[in-house]
Amino acid sequence: MLAACGDGARLVASMHAPTDVTRSVAGLALPSGSTNVYRIGDRIAGRTIGSILPEAVVLTDPNNGSCRLSMFASANRAAPPSAATPSPAVAADPTDSRIQQASATDFRVQRSLVEQLLQHPAELMRVARVTLYEEHGMVVGVKLLGIRRQSLLAKLGLQNGDMLRTLNGFDLSSPDSALAAYAKLRNETRFSLAVVRRGSPFNIEYRIVGD
Repeated sequence: MLAACGDGARLVASMHAPTDVTRSVAGLALPSGSTNVYRIGDRIAGRTIGSILPEAVVLTDPNNGSCRLSMFASANRAAPPSAATPSPAVAADPTDSRIQQASATDFRVQRSLVEQLLQHPAELMRVARVTLYEEHGMVVGVKLLGIRRQSLLAKLGLQNGDMLRTLNGFDLSSPDSALAAYAKLRNETRFSLAVVRRGSPFNIEYRIVGD
């Protein structure tokens, strides 16, 4: 396996298109604190993104060779640990009382948890992989893989293999649209997630409560 990159960048999301890799995109959190979307061929920290995989990004450098950014923390330890206070592990507690389930498709979520997820998206992505989902050669959504039954995503009503189509009407198969949806979540009081599970479409409704 390639060595982990040690420049401080972190992979927080990966949308892998196996039939057309040019459609693959990756969300990288930079040491500056910004998070940007990248495609194959884009430059970051003096390297070029050579490939985007379901759980990793390979960065190439003709002078120093290739390295790997993994979505999971165990593969990103080439850099020394920061002395800063670590970010809270929002995905660590599947019994989080800030989520209340009214039905299989109706949830109440405390705003404090939403804020935590928006500030630390990498924590949420540690419990799932995201890939682009295609039908008849067209990208129609993103598929969630590797969701554990007791994870935070499961507590939010999602299951392994779910395909997500839209969030509050924003097309999740488009990186720009998905980022727009993500940016608006902070000010929303409710949102609707369009899901396809084993061929059956339905919506999961979330109401944001509290200060």
